[in-house]
Amino acid sequence: MLSQKKQRILDELSYEELFDAILCLEREQYVNAPIDVRRAIYQAWMDRDDIVGFLDYEVLNNIEYKLGIENKHWETSKDRLFVDMDGTLAEFKPCRTIETLYEKGYFSKLAPLENVVAAVQTHVEEQNFDVYILSAYLADSPYALQEKEEWLEEHLPEIDTKHRIFCPCGEDKSLYIPGGVSKRDYLLDDYTHNLLRWEKAGGKGIKLMNGINGKKGIWQGTRVYAEREPETLAVDIKKTMNQDKLKLQRDGQGLRR
Repeated sequence: MLSQKKQRILDELSYEELFDAILCLEREQYVNAPIDVRRAIYQAWMDRDDIVGFLDYEVLNNIEYKLGIENKHWETSKDRLFVDMDGTLAEFKPCRTIETLYEKGYFSKLAPLENVVAAVQTHVEEQNFDVYILSAYLADSPYALQEKEEWLEEHLPEIDTKHRIFCPCGEDKSLYIPGGVSKRDYLLDDYTHNLLRWEKAGGKGIKLMNGINGKKGIWQGTRVYAEREPETLAVDIKKTMNQDKLKLQRDGQGLRR
């Protein structure tokens, strides 16, 4: 029998959220599936009129077959850490006018936040999880994208071009993730707006406190601090990801009881 607390949580879920939770519990491969895949299954489920039970396996098998995802297993070996650049890996450099951002050399000459860069390098070397760059750039600038690549080549060459993702400024970063965002995808970013969008897409946000942000108190999630020594900062990031993994496992076990 569920505790009152767990029952209250279940009562607050929408039908889609409840369906998604049960789908992931009954078929564990979907825990790591992109959110858009699970939404496609839900939509196909709702379009059927021959459903017998809440999770009719015959219907589900048919849906999987038609969607071409039967027996599909996604990348389950590692979590993914996506790391922002401006204000996270590189120091935020205030400028008086917007034109400054379009000047040649602006992005390539940004000073690195050395503790953060070193902490990220540690995780790339240890291969505890897959590390990606996820950075916005000025799409109408003739220099921004190239200079961001140059900056990475100088300060974080350990992350190859296949693990660098750039999206136009103002766009939702979660929309540019190959395969979509899953519960095992983490975003390290200094900007709350990006983190909130990321969590809405199904991932987990980690806010990098760089000494000039976090004054409005909007972000209530996990924080790590740029001023900490690289070894400590690397441990903080890893601990956050491991704690979330254990929480997901405990929640799943609790719902099964």
